Amino acid sequence: MEHSIAAEISEQTGALTGAATIATFPRSSKDVLPTESFAYQVAKRVFDLALSLLLLPIAGVLIAAIALAVALTGGGPIIYRQQRIGRGGRPFMILKFRTMHADCGRILRKHLEHDTGAQQEWRQNRKLRSDPRVTPLGKMLRQTSLDELPQLLNILAGEMSFVGPRPIVSEETPKYAESLEYYLAARPGLTGLWQVSGRCNLPYESRVMLDEAYVRRWTLGADLWILLQTPHAVWRRDGAC
Repeated sequence: MEHSIAAEISEQTGALTGAATIATFPRSSKDVLPTESFAYQVAKRVFDLALSLLLLPIAGVLIAAIALAVALTGGGPIIYRQQRIGRGGRPFMILKFRTMHADCGRILRKHLEHDTGAQQEWRQNRKLRSDPRVTPLGKMLRQTSLDELPQLLNILAGEMSFVGPRPIVSEETPKYAESLEYYLAARPGLTGLWQVSGRCNLPYESRVMLDEAYVRRWTLGADLWILLQTPHAVWRRDGAC
């Protein structure tokens, strides 16, 4: 299993770096956590600010239309806020358009009580491919990633970046095990290797290794490659969940 995942990571990151393999899997106790250079930090932050300021006015009409549509469906608030783990372990409130029914907690508990397959899927991935909590509008927003447009504000605030590991909740940190330090070294991203590599089609172990691979090889060139791959990944809806 470990070998197959390593091969998968090698294939994905090979497109970024030209490397045929990732020699760092499996890791040894002598591995050193890569650190961002000051120039990379500054360039990445300037890029994040410039692109988010450019996109917000352009996306304003779309954001307003989605907000109105969400307000008319499913009850509850327009914006969903949830605490996620940010860079250095600092918590922050991620912003999304609400995609679930107002009583989503009750709906999930009832569904898991009567569906053992869903119980296993939830334990493994913390996600369900067929999620009864999601509204019809919410399903469309998720498939197109339009529910994440409010995260432009998270990027402006410096809590997120356009590219990085996908933000996780505290309950997911044990799944990262020794790879957690790599996740914590970066700002979580609006997109990343996981999003352009199949998303929910991949097991959680692959998501963890993709996040670590990104941090091990982060460059502005890699960030740009991931950004350019993202529209195609969203368009084909491969692994959307």
